[in-house]
Amino acid sequence: MTLKEKLLAVMQECAHIGKDAVNDEVGYPYVSAAKINDAINSALTKNRIVTTAETEIKEFLVNGDFAWATVEATITLHDVDSEETLAIRGAGEGIDKGDKAIAKAQTMAIKYAWKNTLHIADSSDAPDAVADKVQYKGKKPALKNFVAPF
Repeated sequence: MTLKEKLLAVMQECAHIGKDAVNDEVGYPYVSAAKINDAINSALTKNRIVTTAETEIKEFLVNGDFAWATVEATITLHDVDSEETLAIRGAGEGIDKGDKAIAKAQTMAIKYAWKNTLHIADSSDAPDAVADKVQYKGKKPALKNFVAPF
């Protein structure tokens, strides 16, 4: 089997992953990175594909106690049998009142690299599907007020 044929099998196994978590701050349901990673890892290993991942920080800004980061992730898929490789990419951003902005951005970038590459659907991928239900509990700082820390 070629890497493309193996990826087709992975896509078939991961075609839909149901939402399993709720964002406490704004109240919308989502598919957790852990659930996506579990499903994808199972399908990849079954089809003898291993991966490596690298992330690159594109931007890091602060505003008081908040940090905001954007990253780009590159995941390389390696076919154990044929030595074929394929690189996939994803972008992510994270904001945190603490030290987790970069980690959140990395998680998002990797999650969406997989979702977009494998065309993984969840119950409502459209951003507008929950837009009218989102209610922020706290006040996030305006992005325009963020500055580079160094």
